[in-house]
Amino acid sequence: MRKGYSIAVPLIGLIAFVACGTAVVHYQQTAHSQLESLSRQSEQSVRHVAAIVESMIRADVPRLGALTRSLSGHAELSAAFAEAIRGGRRAPLAALMDQIYKTAGVDLFQVSDGSERVLYRAHEPARHGDVPDIWGVAEALGGEHVVMTSKGPSGLALRAASPLRMDGKLAGTVMVGSIFNDHYATRLALQTGTGIHFASPRGIWAGSARIAGQEAAFKEPLERSLKLKRAVFVDDPEKHVARLFVPFSIVDEAFTLVVEVDTSAAGAVADAALRRQLAMSVGMLVLSLMLGVLLTLRIIRPLARLKRDGLVIARRFSTWPINAGGGNEIDSLDRVFQAATTALQASEANANRLALVASRTHNVVIITDPDGRIEWVNGAFAQLTGYTPKEVAGRTPGSFLQGPDTDSQEVARIGQFVRNGASFRSEIVNYSKSGRRYWLAIDAQALRDEDGHLTNYIAIETDVTERIASEQSLRDAKDAAEAASRAKSEFLAN
Repeated sequence: MRKGYSIAVPLIGLIAFVACGTAVVHYQQTAHSQLESLSRQSEQSVRHVAAIVESMIRADVPRLGALTRSLSGHAELSAAFAEAIRGGRRAPLAALMDQIYKTAGVDLFQVSDGSERVLYRAHEPARHGDVPDIWGVAEALGGEHVVMTSKGPSGLALRAASPLRMDGKLAGTVMVGSIFNDHYATRLALQTGTGIHFASPRGIWAGSARIAGQEAAFKEPLERSLKLKRAVFVDDPEKHVARLFVPFSIVDEAFTLVVEVDTSAAGAVADAALRRQLAMSVGMLVLSLMLGVLLTLRIIRPLARLKRDGLVIARRFSTWPINAGGGNEIDSLDRVFQAATTALQASEANANRLALVASRTHNVVIITDPDGRIEWVNGAFAQLTGYTPKEVAGRTPGSFLQGPDTDSQEVARIGQFVRNGASFRSEIVNYSKSGRRYWLAIDAQALRDEDGHLTNYIAIETDVTERIASEQSLRDAKDAAEAASRAKSEFLAN
């Protein structure tokens, strides 16, 4: 009896030492794997959101250009402008510009005369009569439609300018613009559910949130992205935030776009997985100690019992059969825990993929597979088309949204882009489920993985029916005026 006891003490101590070491190493490896997996998923998520934000910013260039062209031919604005020039009465011009400014979706709206003197600023009514030093105004006075950038006290501004005519002659300019300031960043942040900042080599100049006390966290990756001229990803698991620093250029101005994603939800999932893994590691330790005691006292059944108990734990978290056959009991137990870990990682990856894109944007957002079949749509899609996500899943948008007035050549052009795996922009007629005809401006971006393989398309779509109708009305009015002029000339000639 004494002999058995003397053997039991060192044997149980050895088993306890080995079991503790195995549990600690296994837990550390699992924790490291979980952190790497979370970092990869955070990077994928922030890159997708950054692509959406880039598309939204770039969409402002054609939008502002189209708006100034429309205002350049706006009959009421031209009449009010002429009255301000001839009679010096700015009140009608100011009232009309204030009304347009409320619905135009711009930060800047001003009209200048032929000497570049500002007649009225809808965004700053009290300031007028000055001659701002802004490139592009002189070009617009020369008859050009110009889109440019400028820097001022409020930050970087994207502006579009078009000429205004009086009695058929160039007599002034109309200008609209968006300012890349805190308000603009906050608007993008609310639409995408992220944090947005704009930066230059000197640091952050605007953002959706204050960064006081965090300047150091932005400085190094900002400098690195500018030096490398490519996006730099930074993950801070302790503060549950991931950031992507993207070198960005629009028109003739370069800056850095910083997209910030809250990873606390994904971190909570990872922490829960680690807690479960810790519980399993502790269980493995207890079972190992029991094995030592039973092996010393009985020398029978401990490995079989450990294997059986391990299978109970593994099957609790797995959705597929566990193959524990073959090899010894320890090998079988290792496969059981590997299968459980894989199941948890797969479940976590699927949950994060479903939450990649924020659905709060007012524009239509469609995600398709490489062949153009719909995988996901946001709420704005259902509101515009009348189709539910369930009705359109797996279908191509053209198979149910196109109709009699849809341009077949444009459809063929879009199809060619999709077959080539290329990004594209288009304006096309679509039809809702109720048969309502509308125009869409489409900005579709091709997404690729690290190996360059096409994985998805993300399309940002805007209802431009009113703009198209306005442009057509302007063209019709112009044609009618030209026809009347010809008729008058022919009558006087006879």
